[in-house]
Amino acid sequence: DCDPGPVAASGMVVTIRHDATGNTETFLLGRRFGEGADLPVYSTRSPIGRAVLGARPGERRTAMIPHDTRPISM
Repeated sequence: DCDPGPVAASGMVVTIRHDATGNTETFLLGRRFGEGADLPVYSTRSPIGRAVLGARPGERRTAMIPHDTRPISM
């Protein structure tokens, strides 16, 4: 069996790529504590947080932002 890699969960440092621009963004998913304290934080209830929660490396998701959608990759 092939290990599919980690699953994005609250408390993890996550890097995404905005597909439209190719820009990457690294942030802490969930609440600020310990590791990643100097990084931006996205709540798991935010549009980007909801989109990446449960995603695996290489997976593509869409963040549903009011009046917009943003394809992102893990």
